[in-house]
Amino acid sequence: MLICRLALFAAAALVSGCAAPSFDQAPPALFTAGESLARQSRIYQPLEALPERSRPVRIAVYDIPDLTGAHAKNTKFAEYSKAVTQGADAFVVDALRDTGGGTWFKVLERRFSDALLNERRLAIAQVNEQRQREHVSAERARIAGEIAAAEQRLAAMRKQIEADYTPFEKAGMVLPGGMPPKEQTLANFHRYRKDQLGAIKPEVPFTNFAYAPPVHHLQTADFLITGAVVAYDADIASGGVGLRISNVGLSKEMRKDSITITLRLVDAQSGEILDSSTIAQTVISKRKQGDFLNYVTLNTVLEFEAGYVINEPAAFAMDAAIRLGLSQILQNKAVLAALKA
Repeated sequence: MLICRLALFAAAALVSGCAAPSFDQAPPALFTAGESLARQSRIYQPLEALPERSRPVRIAVYDIPDLTGAHAKNTKFAEYSKAVTQGADAFVVDALRDTGGGTWFKVLERRFSDALLNERRLAIAQVNEQRQREHVSAERARIAGEIAAAEQRLAAMRKQIEADYTPFEKAGMVLPGGMPPKEQTLANFHRYRKDQLGAIKPEVPFTNFAYAPPVHHLQTADFLITGAVVAYDADIASGGVGLRISNVGLSKEMRKDSITITLRLVDAQSGEILDSSTIAQTVISKRKQGDFLNYVTLNTVLEFEAGYVINEPAAFAMDAAIRLGLSQILQNKAVLAALKA
C-alpha cells in the first residue's frame, strides 16, 4: 500500500513538473518584442540599420483606426474589450523615429492636434492679457497727464480773463461803440479760447491696442502616413496533442490568430499615394495542462491538476506588422526618390 501511494505521488510530481511554467521575472518590452518578431521575416530590412540621412523630411502621423470592430474572445462571459490596440499610431511614430537612427524623419504631431492647438491658444491669450494690462496702465497715465495739462491751460485762461476784465470794471469805463466792459471781456475770452482750441489736436481716448504676435507657426508635413487595422481573424489554426494513462493525463493545445494592417505613404503636396503595404501577422496562444485522478483509499480520491496558458500579446504582432509594412514602403525606389527630392 505504501509503495502504491509513493507511485501515485511520483506520478503527480511528474505531471507537475511537465506542466510547471517558466515565466520571466520582468515583463517584456513591447517595441523590442515587435522588432524581434519582424526580424524573423526574410523580407524585413531593419529600420534602424538603414543608412543615415543628412536632412530629415517632415512626416505627419494621423490616427490608425481599428476598422475590425472585433472584441476580445472569451468563452465564459461577454467581453467588450477590443481585440486589438486602439493606439496603433504610437507604434508608427516609434518605428519612424527609429528609421536610420532617427535621421530619416521629423515626426509631426497630428493625432492630438486639438490639445496642441488649445495650448497655443492659451499661450497667445496669456500674452495678450499681459499686454492689455500694460496698455491700459499706460493709457491711464497718458489720460491723467492730458487732464493735468488741460487744467493748467484752464487756469491760465482764468488768469487771462481776470487780467482783461478787472481794469475796465474798476474804471467804470464804456468802450467805444457802446460795448460794456464785461461783454468786451467775454469777447476777448472767446477769441482766446478759439485760438487755444485750434492748436489742440482732437483727443484719442485710447490708442490702438497692439495684439501679441502669434506663436511660431506649426510646421507642415512633406509626407503623411495613414492606414488602418483592417482585419482580426481568430482561430485561423488550432490543434493540440494529449496522452492519458491510468488516470494520468497530459495535454498541449495551440491556437493561432491573425492581425492585418495596411499603411499608405502620401505626398502631402499632391495627395498622391506613393506606396501602400498590407501585412498580416499571427498571434499565437499556447496551453499546457497535466492532471491526475485516482483513489488513495476506498473513500478518498487524490486529484491533482496543473498547467499554464501563454497568450502572445496582440501588441507584439501589431508592432511587427507596422515595421514590416514600413520596411516594404521604404524599399520602394519611387518612395526613395521622392524622399530625396
